[in-house]
Amino acid sequence: MATPFHATEFDLSHITLSPALQKHIHFAYFYSGHPIYINPDALKAMHQVLDRFYSDTLKDDAKGAAN
Repeated sequence: MATPFHATEFDLSHITLSPALQKHIHFAYFYSGHPIYINPDALKAMHQVLDRFYSDTLKDDAKGAAN
């Protein structure tokens, strides 16, 4: 398998990150196979998570620019 399921979690658990960096790491899981677009419910859920991620990222970026 080219992308083992828990490889990212494993890798991140074996590196040292400051709490300031750790707070930027989020995981989300969706009931789907590799092509998420075949499950409309999972695709909608992923869209909502990504929407929130982009919105929060832009807010944080705007706060940083204001300081």
